[in-house]
Amino acid sequence: MYRAVPVFREMVWGNPVLNELFGVEMGENPIGEVWLLSGLDPRKTPLVKGGSEEEIRPEITGLNLPRFPLLIKLISPSKWLSVQVHPDDLWARELEKEPWGKTEGWYFLRKGEIALGRSKEAIKRAVETGDWEEALEKITVYEGEFVFLPAGI
Repeated sequence: MYRAVPVFREMVWGNPVLNELFGVEMGENPIGEVWLLSGLDPRKTPLVKGGSEEEIRPEITGLNLPRFPLLIKLISPSKWLSVQVHPDDLWARELEKEPWGKTEGWYFLRKGEIALGRSKEAIKRAVETGDWEEALEKITVYEGEFVFLPAGI
């Protein structure tokens, strides 16, 4: 059995709760993200088995893919995050040289609020005008809820 070694990312919007939870001393900013399992550079999570460390390799996963296709991270923001558009497979290959688009699933550990774009047209208008009120719909999420965001949204 392998154990993934978490990788910590300080963020200006981070939450000191993660520093406390993982026993990590506070740096310039609190921890915002803990990458629990990742094959993405530069934050690949090392795997430990029997005291030795190694990278996620195709032999371990049984997959013959360009890289490990899953990223599992814990995010705990203390402030609103940026608006993001997740590329589909075509855009990911063309713009980011990534093999796949960015599909995400969010599981909530406590009550919070997220904002989702109402439409592509509304987002385009907001980018042009700077007025995001009509472009984003704020939604309350509750402990134990899961939100699925397919690539391209």
